[in-house]
Amino acid sequence: MKPPTDWAPVPTLLFATIAGCVAPYDSTVVARPTQGFPDPWPPPQSTAEAAHPIDTVGEKKKPSPAWPDVASKVAGQRDGKRDAAVIVAVEDYAFLPDIPGAVANGEAWYQYLLHSRGVPRGRIDALFNKRARDAQIRKAVNNAVKLVEPGGRLWFIFVGHGSASAEHDGLLVGYDAWQSTEGLSDRSVTVPELLRAMSAPAVNPVVFLDACFSGLDRQGDPIVPETMPSYEIKTAVPPRVLLLTAAGNDEFAGGLPRADRPAFSYIALGALRGWADADGNGTVTAEEVQQYSEDILRQTSGSGQTPTIEGQGRRSLARSSEPEPPAINEVLLRIRTER
Repeated sequence: MKPPTDWAPVPTLLFATIAGCVAPYDSTVVARPTQGFPDPWPPPQSTAEAAHPIDTVGEKKKPSPAWPDVASKVAGQRDGKRDAAVIVAVEDYAFLPDIPGAVANGEAWYQYLLHSRGVPRGRIDALFNKRARDAQIRKAVNNAVKLVEPGGRLWFIFVGHGSASAEHDGLLVGYDAWQSTEGLSDRSVTVPELLRAMSAPAVNPVVFLDACFSGLDRQGDPIVPETMPSYEIKTAVPPRVLLLTAAGNDEFAGGLPRADRPAFSYIALGALRGWADADGNGTVTAEEVQQYSEDILRQTSGSGQTPTIEGQGRRSLARSSEPEPPAINEVLLRIRTER
């Protein structure tokens, strides 16, 4: 059959694929319209397209900024040879909502205290998930008090759920606490008993609680359904104890935006590495840790989370070994632009 009169032969060698074979054939039987198409046909490639044909779809996107690593070793802070530590992190609760990233934060604290602060390995007790029952927490604290040498610090870090007792005491909820008011009280450690156990002579307790006592989980929902949280928490802090808590009594401790991990215990650890040395004097005080954490959370938290501090706020906690990484500002900028 003849091609239409308005079509012209194209003297180009084409290839036809038939049953997996490739064979050349004469393209004079293939035609193209002579009207409405650019000439020459096909249109020539640009120089850039010819040199990089794969990149014609678009440029590669810049990697999304990420929160810096806080588990890596920092130099110049190895002053923990007289210290002991208890790290409690519960990510996978038996009967309560999980807390993604809690164990990752606990492991980062373990690495920091061991490798950066030089706390002896045998004096660090890490209670993660199933090991973080109320009886085991009490036992670990009592043992750690005996291991601290005179003048040393007793570090206690808790990353998990918090609640309030009927006596208006803050509760650090154990791994196997039931999802009821009685279940929380029966399987938790109260903050007052914890602080009393640490208040031994010649021991300087430093306590970080990444938990809240409003009875809310990391999304702001009650951990015990259909209950009204109690905000009237009363904690008597002994003279030698330094206590930093993730949020006020009427707030909840949220997660780190753009990362599946609790916010306060991550930010406070970065602050101790040197990020919080606001005056540049080479040391990081407890007050600077609290203020730095509050500043970062103010920019990232939609819940209005405000860390609190009780005790000796001017106490020096660390030498400033690492300035705040540029990635912090990059992440904060990305968070603001995504709102």
